[in-house]
Amino acid sequence: MNGCSAEEAQSAEDFDFEEYAAFAQTELDALSVKREEALKELGEAAYEKFGAEQFPELAQRIGEIDSETERITVSVEKAKREDEERRAAEEARRAEEEAKLAARTCGHCGTVNPEGTNFCMACGRRISAPEPAAKGTVCPNCGNVCAAGMKFCQECGTRLSTPQKLICPGCGAEHRQGMRFCGECGQKLN
Repeated sequence: MNGCSAEEAQSAEDFDFEEYAAFAQTELDALSVKREEALKELGEAAYEKFGAEQFPELAQRIGEIDSETERITVSVEKAKREDEERRAAEEARRAEEEAKLAARTCGHCGTVNPEGTNFCMACGRRISAPEPAAKGTVCPNCGNVCAAGMKFCQECGTRLSTPQKLICPGCGAEHRQGMRFCGECGQKLN
């Protein structure tokens, strides 16, 4: 075999050029990056040691790059502020719309009523009725919580302390609470 040993002939047969070329290219790329880094460090060291006056063209390019960098940085900061302001305004607008919708939505039945409506068009209850307080009287007509001792609702005018009228189912006569039989017809009262 032209003076080659069997092992060398076998390794020549197993040799994959494409694999070797890819490996070599990776090594060359890494060395190129290292060279560029070294040149960059050399240039920075020379620039710092000898100053811009020794490299006027380079100094001008660096000044232009610095100016453009500053312009872009300011532009990005301005765009960021404007975006934050836009988002805040959008969030405020959304919150206002949700508040308006909530003010028109009946808490009892969930119906969304026209703006300015005080009573639900579906169930008749007061739309923005506050939660009943521990002390006070709830208006039987509109659900408004009135201060304790008030005789009329300040929202709808309904009498709050109306004595409950008890009517006999047989003859229709009124009677007092606690009576067991009607004084007019004798029918048993509930």
